[in-house]
Amino acid sequence: MSFDRRLISNFEWPLLLLVLAAAAMGVVNLYSAVGPKPPTGTPVFLKQIYWMGIGLGVMAATVLINYKVFETTAWFLFALAVVLLVDRKST
Repeated sequence: MSFDRRLISNFEWPLLLLVLAAAAMGVVNLYSAVGPKPPTGTPVFLKQIYWMGIGLGVMAATVLINYKVFETTAWFLFALAVVLLVDRKST
């Protein structure tokens, strides 16, 4: 698998920067609402930063995968999404 340099030149960099700026504002909002030291556990804003990092990693992996793979696995991904949406607590 070779890296295609067109990915970098055709990537929507302004959109990524706007999303990162909005996410940073959300983290600042969480920090101002909760404060630096919660009573117990990891601070909420720090958890948000961790999840943002994981999301960026998933985004990078998705960009590097050829879209033809998604065409061949679309039904499986759709079925998986529907199963994940089912509420198991409804009685």
